[in-house]
Amino acid sequence: MLPLRLEQLREKLRAPLARSERVTLPAPPWFARALPDEGFPIGITELSATRALGGATLIISQSMALQQRREAESCCAWLDPEGTLHAPGLLQQGVELTRLLVVQPPRERLQAIAVRVARSGAVAMLAIDFHPVGGKRAPAPARQADERWVRRLQLACEEGSTAALLVTDARAQQSASLPVALKLELEHLSPQRLRVTVRKERTGRVGQSMELELP
Repeated sequence: MLPLRLEQLREKLRAPLARSERVTLPAPPWFARALPDEGFPIGITELSATRALGGATLIISQSMALQQRREAESCCAWLDPEGTLHAPGLLQQGVELTRLLVVQPPRERLQAIAVRVARSGAVAMLAIDFHPVGGKRAPAPARQADERWVRRLQLACEEGSTAALLVTDARAQQSASLPVALKLELEHLSPQRLRVTVRKERTGRVGQSMELELP
């Protein structure tokens, strides 16, 4: 699985795929019961965990595999600036690599590329490593420009009927929560146990917390 060059990405995004109307995209059954609607909404779901880890990669890869099985022509994309994705691990979770676009953009191009991919309608599910995965230091505080970008990305997702999964580092200081449709806080209680807390939800269903066993 090789990262796409920008010119290859442009070719992939020229023609949107025809997809059925949907309200949510699937989440793994063990994880779905912790979500207000048991799936990911069209728009942005923020997965916030210490060092941008906390099982987010497992959740995303299993969700993409479910979406690919649900819709035969469905494609997904993963923006991976640090190149941390491991193809054998994705295969183990059931992801069909021929229908997964992996892009390793420079950090300064990440936001613009994310908006373009979401708006294109070419992918049903888009994962974005917003903060460096496994960084030793806490990321810089969110800027006003980041909030504006998230609003643009939310609108692009609605245009493209895309569910974006935005992986953030919980250590980053934020004066206010990012304008996402759903924010989930992931906290490892043990190597096999995860607490999922709903911190933001567009209809106000917040505070729900559930402890889950990792598969």
